Amino acid sequence: MIASDRRYIHISTVKGLADDLLEGLDALASNGGMARYGPSSLSPCDPVTLASLDETLALALSQVRMMRNTRSPINALPPEVLTTIFEMLAGPRALPSTDSRDNSSTTGNPMEWIPVTHVCRYWRDTALGYPFMWNPIVFKPSDMRSECNLPYECLQRSVGAPLDVQVKCDPGGTRTHVWEKLSARCGRIRKCHLMDLTDLENLSYFNQEAPLLESLCIQISPEVVDERELTGDSTMPSELPLLFAGHTPSLRFLTLNYFDTFSTNQFVGLTHLHLSDIYTPSGDVAHIIALLELNPGLEEFTLTSGDISDLDVDSLPTLPIGEDTLIPMPMLRRLSLVHCHASIIQQLVSRLVLSNPHLAMKCHTWWPSEWSIATIVPPKTAARIHPLQDVVKLQIAYDTAEVYTVSRSSAAHFRFENDIDTADDIVPSLRTLLSFHGLQELWLSGIELHSAEFWQNVFGAVVGVKKMVLGLSPTAPENWLLALTPTELHGKPYPAPSLEELHIYPPYPQCHEALVNLVENRANDGHRLRLLCIMCKQDAYDSRLLGAYDAWKSSMAEFVDNIVLVTFSCPPIVGIPEECRPFI
Repeated sequence: MIASDRRYIHISTVKGLADDLLEGLDALASNGGMARYGPSSLSPCDPVTLASLDETLALALSQVRMMRNTRSPINALPPEVLTTIFEMLAGPRALPSTDSRDNSSTTGNPMEWIPVTHVCRYWRDTALGYPFMWNPIVFKPSDMRSECNLPYECLQRSVGAPLDVQVKCDPGGTRTHVWEKLSARCGRIRKCHLMDLTDLENLSYFNQEAPLLESLCIQISPEVVDERELTGDSTMPSELPLLFAGHTPSLRFLTLNYFDTFSTNQFVGLTHLHLSDIYTPSGDVAHIIALLELNPGLEEFTLTSGDISDLDVDSLPTLPIGEDTLIPMPMLRRLSLVHCHASIIQQLVSRLVLSNPHLAMKCHTWWPSEWSIATIVPPKTAARIHPLQDVVKLQIAYDTAEVYTVSRSSAAHFRFENDIDTADDIVPSLRTLLSFHGLQELWLSGIELHSAEFWQNVFGAVVGVKKMVLGLSPTAPENWLLALTPTELHGKPYPAPSLEELHIYPPYPQCHEALVNLVENRANDGHRLRLLCIMCKQDAYDSRLLGAYDAWKSSMAEFVDNIVLVTFSCPPIVGIPEECRPFI
């Protein structure tokens, strides 16, 4: 049998294959009068035979690999199990970030798992033929011009599988056939993210029921919104039309950006609601409240950049707040109200009963900035917000205009505009919201002490505080230590009588005498400090500071149990519960 016929030979064992190939090589070498690996003296026709043998060798090696892979234990697995392993190897393939300002977000790519198709034919056929592997599907403007591009192929190959789809619309208009193809597959859409919409009429294609839909994100193009505000006119309405025939029983995640109203849709069963750039000309947030009422099981609610027109605040609608108008939200564990008009925050929080013991709440940078916390969150409202009850830790950072309140397992974070006159204006507002009697830690930083008497009264009210952290102001920093020093009380309460730990930073030289007097007087009165911690930035740590610390330590050693010096790279922040920390 000639060498060219070897391609038709099916060898059943690896040994038989090896013997057959070696026999052919020996015959070829013998005809040339040479050893198997010796110098060549082949006849002119032998190179053709040798090329044929090489071709046969490649085919035979392919058969060897197929035999080896077929006998591999993993190839005995059913395709369904194998594709599950492939999905685990590929890792989570989430859709891109819905934040149009996040340019660093990575795009979900259904081709991440393609390397597994290079292993063997069985793996390749299994992976390419499995519809669930073709998610997520991301349409970019450059992908929409031809139906030969990857997203359309993904749609075709994903027949029968749930779809995770993102469409980033073309500023010049998205082609109709994109919407038509998605419309025909509404029943299979599991996640739908529509970004930078320029024509709201395109949403009319989503008119079929979507029983599998779990996540919906719709964002109008910021450029269109800017043009509408600039010209005062727009062809795009700001009302969200009815979607998916009003049937989305599985919907849990809803994100709406740049819509003014959305009451046409009755979204129910939500666990995560994210609204941003909501503009209410009349200042009425009834449509937001109605949406919250439909979803008492919400776990996360964020509102970013909520604004109203320049109306007189006194003319804003006032809703009667009674027991029948409150909205209990026992499952809510994340609440964020950022860059909103103060009246919007006031209207929303006044209606909510937030009793989740693990709630993390943040309220940042409202305007007008002169609205105090007590105005936005009156005492009756604060009584219905868990992080403002039973507060054990409080931080007022005037240098960054921030306030943290921490309960046993919940936390709240407020951030002000920086034009507040003094921290003396913040504390009275906080005292209307919080009970200082339960405080165990008090953190103060960046505050210029204008009234020692005021802060002596504050320290006298925090009878349970065991740890105090003072970030001293460069202007008369010793005044803070004088306010903590128990001298000439004249019937006033003892300042922080339970204080055990005092942390101060930075250690200004002019504070030395005041600090010695403080620890000595407290020790003589039976309120000896257990720990005095002197803190400084890492770049300020040098031999001069170390020498000053040694002098401080020697002069106060008999009045304090322990004195330590620590360095930090960033200003310290009050301890926040672990599960609240990423959100706060």
